[in-house]
Amino acid sequence: AGDFGFARRAPEALLFHAASALAGGDDQLATALYERVETDYPLHPLAAEARLALGRTYYARGDYARAETALVVALDRPASPERSAETAYFLGQT
Repeated sequence: AGDFGFARRAPEALLFHAASALAGGDDQLATALYERVETDYPLHPLAAEARLALGRTYYARGDYARAETALVVALDRPASPERSAETAYFLGQT
């Protein structure tokens, strides 16, 4: 998964790595990386983005219970109006 440490751009790098893993079909790695963003950088603005991506990943797998859990958490996090709307949409689909 690469060790990004506590570099200033680490959350962004982790999200890009997760998106790359997901595009390559490795949703388990993507899930671990999204969770790492949230665990290691819970106050970073991208933590909400990671939680939304995690919810979308679970949703795509058909794991609707986990998707709902992830999306409820994402909805409680500060996010842009667009991200909040997307989160609410996916939550409504679960």
